Amino acid sequence: MNIYKSILIAFSALCLLFPSIIAARIQLTDSTTVSSIDTIQSGKQQKFSKIIPIDLGFALSHSSNKSNKITSDDVLLIDYRSAGDILNKMSFTTLQDLGSFGQPNELMIYGLGYSNISYVRDGVVLNNRWQNSFDLNHLQIESVDSIQINTLAEGFIYGHYNNPASVSITSKRDDVKRPVSHLRFYQAPDEEGLVDISFKTPITGSTFFSFNVTNKSINPRSARKEYNTAFGSWQAEAKINYLISENINLLTSYNYLRSEIQLNGGVVKTIDMFEPRNALVNYSSRFSRTTTHTYNASLLAKIFNVNESKIDFYNINSLFTFKQNRYNLESGVPRIVNNNRYKTLGISVQNKTSLDFATLTLLADYEHLTYDTELVSVDTENYFSTAGVISFSLLDSLFTLSSFVKLINYGAVNYYGAGAQFSFSVTKSISIFAGTSSYGKPLTALESSTASFSGSTTPQNVKTIETRVRYYNPLFECSLGYFHINNDGMPFSLYTASAADTLINETDSFIQKNITRQGVSFDLDFSIWKINFAGQANYYFNNSDNDLSSLPEYAFKTELFYSNIHFNDNLFVKAGFSFVLSAEKSFIAYDFQRSNAIPLKLGQALKPINTERVPLIKQLDLFLIGRIQNQATIFVIFENILDENFYLIPFYPMPKQGMRLGVSWEFLD
Repeated sequence: MNIYKSILIAFSALCLLFPSIIAARIQLTDSTTVSSIDTIQSGKQQKFSKIIPIDLGFALSHSSNKSNKITSDDVLLIDYRSAGDILNKMSFTTLQDLGSFGQPNELMIYGLGYSNISYVRDGVVLNNRWQNSFDLNHLQIESVDSIQINTLAEGFIYGHYNNPASVSITSKRDDVKRPVSHLRFYQAPDEEGLVDISFKTPITGSTFFSFNVTNKSINPRSARKEYNTAFGSWQAEAKINYLISENINLLTSYNYLRSEIQLNGGVVKTIDMFEPRNALVNYSSRFSRTTTHTYNASLLAKIFNVNESKIDFYNINSLFTFKQNRYNLESGVPRIVNNNRYKTLGISVQNKTSLDFATLTLLADYEHLTYDTELVSVDTENYFSTAGVISFSLLDSLFTLSSFVKLINYGAVNYYGAGAQFSFSVTKSISIFAGTSSYGKPLTALESSTASFSGSTTPQNVKTIETRVRYYNPLFECSLGYFHINNDGMPFSLYTASAADTLINETDSFIQKNITRQGVSFDLDFSIWKINFAGQANYYFNNSDNDLSSLPEYAFKTELFYSNIHFNDNLFVKAGFSFVLSAEKSFIAYDFQRSNAIPLKLGQALKPINTERVPLIKQLDLFLIGRIQNQATIFVIFENILDENFYLIPFYPMPKQGMRLGVSWEFLD
């Protein structure tokens, strides 16, 4: 553990004591509850309702994909390093893991990733504006209330660029009845570790303050310096919530991120490729650094008990530095210093009106973007979008129907989209869902600034279909889903082949192709006595389009575990095995600066970068998780107990056999 973690743990002790001191000063009583906050003003006791707290995810109320949702309570019993591990528990997901902790692993949803997924937190887009991507290591999980993958039909509604897939993240509210502190910590081989400290406290009866700081790092001592996989990041978030009246909340926040990742570009394929002490890497001096400042002010209001509104004013200033200038560069290795900066000034509006028979949701976003990077040809851009959703709930909510439309104006061009979806409870145990949509999708700032192979670009047109049948009873649950995507004009990265093409993982240009993605997913969850089984199987219909994104034909993710409550309801235990099996797939290279997968190279003809296949993958883990008095969680994970040598993305070896220990502890005053 490095000195910074030691300092942070010492600081955590102060954080854990601080709320109790504050509580003593403001003298909160036990009668104060989450849903009512009593304050004394001018000698009178005034009662505030839990003003809204308008659910920060209220605009998602029409979604029919609540089964693909994980809450903070679920997260307590999930083994994860980053948000990618949590989302990978859901249907139609694949995590393209680059092996070492902190690497920008790409999550694929519905067979799509790499500039096709929007990540939206409380209505504000998290994606890097010129890359159209988001590193899931940059999400502070402990401040998240829920994460939800939206249905394929409605995915384009949220976020910019009309990305087909979208993830909606809802933050925890900080209107606490008493001061609360939280610590999450774990340690793993290669000096890998995480420390997360947070606390929340009332300042007055209507004002609340919260703070969250996270440090993550890995510094493999089992490898030479030239192995180049170290990672470290600091994240901090400070928020003040002010309940102006019984119907108005003002939320303000500041987020800071500084992250540095060493990028070895993969190892050279030799007999020593799985031995960090001996393996040769493509880049021994390449790294990236991200620094981001985000300011946000949100006004939430509830009017006449039928209307909920939220307006956000935000500013994002982000610098992504990509460098290759450390140590003594070998002859022929170029020196790289690229500073890629963007600034965003934006407004986001969400409004929901609930009537007896229908709900109308309106979404609008405007951003003024400023770029300072050689990779984007424009200096400034303006983005505007507006979307409307109308949802009907009939037959005592047994049948719901939603239809939606969206317009975006980007690059002075309008793009339109529309769709609909419904769900129907056939019986108390059986439900069905179906949805479809059609829309235009613009090229990103990066894609439109890079010459395509054909010398011209065309607008993208996307059509989607998704269906699912679900059966449920208290002991047994299963579902069968199907999706289909047609995307005309989807861009893919390529580079120009040369004698040194084994060392190239940077995009030269883009080519547009018409692609089809379709697959089925079967989810199963059942219990017999205290033994539980949770399994998921994804199958993607095999065609050449899958190879462009290194998508496996099939994948199984299963857990078999014992769970029970012991010691007079004081200890909940979950212990068992998790197993992953994934089919062979195609090779890709990863462009770290552009967050793109490169499947193709151009020589005398256009062809795959490598005709080899990534071998079939299997991994078995053992886990033990204990939840003590619903406040402290202790977890022990034995990873890769079969000690398999494998990789998911060539050639980034996955960790060898190891053990990870951690604790998550919530302290009350």
